[in-house]
Amino acid sequence: MKFINSISKISKNISVFSEKRLNKIAKEVGFIQRRSKIDGNMFFKLFTFGAFSVDNLSLRSLSDFYERIDSSKEITRQGLENRLEKGSEFLEKVLKNPIEEKLKLKSILQERLN
Repeated sequence: MKFINSISKISKNISVFSEKRLNKIAKEVGFIQRRSKIDGNMFFKLFTFGAFSVDNLSLRSLSDFYERIDSSKEITRQGLENRLEKGSEFLEKVLKNPIEEKLKLKSILQERLN
């Protein structure tokens, strides 16, 4: 039973960051207004995985990382910069719920241990 609960929690965490859900949230906050080179899923990858995959974090290094992920598309430093305001709202909404859930769980566990 413990194994099944663990799998359930893992699948829930993975679905929080699914491409479909990320793009849905991006539309909700106005990050995606029409079809473009960078959708919510790609922006999330750039500013999470990409940020940890480059030596010197900059908009240029992130645009280069983007090209490595999808060589058929190109985004400029300026293109990323133009998306930062709505992108930060998007990332906040994506990350807020899982973080709040983890903090609640930690609080519950601490109460039970004391």
